[in-house]
Amino acid sequence: CILIKFSKRDINSDMKMYIGMLDGKVVCIGSIIVSEDSVGIYDIATLHEYRNKWLGTAIFHYILSDIKKNYNGICVLQASEVGAGIYKKAGFKSACNIFVYENRKLIY
Repeated sequence: CILIKFSKRDINSDMKMYIGMLDGKVVCIGSIIVSEDSVGIYDIATLHEYRNKWLGTAIFHYILSDIKKNYNGICVLQASEVGAGIYKKAGFKSACNIFVYENRKLIY
């Protein structure tokens, strides 16, 4: 769980989707969910064949820029240890540990 502060201008919707395209193809995505006093960043993802080309980083910074411009409160996101570096460089601070439980038998 990672947090960053930002400033408010306008709240337009409870959920906002972001789509990153390259040469007419969707290559990365992200979303935010806005509450009264916070914004959560979710589902930052890049197609496997487009990873390590800074596209995920680009959409994350675009989303963060939008949040800083338009919302007020605390921004939260969940990150793996592998992906946490980019968020810490952007000013997020570790706040807690989250445990994810799953049952793979239900997925397959």
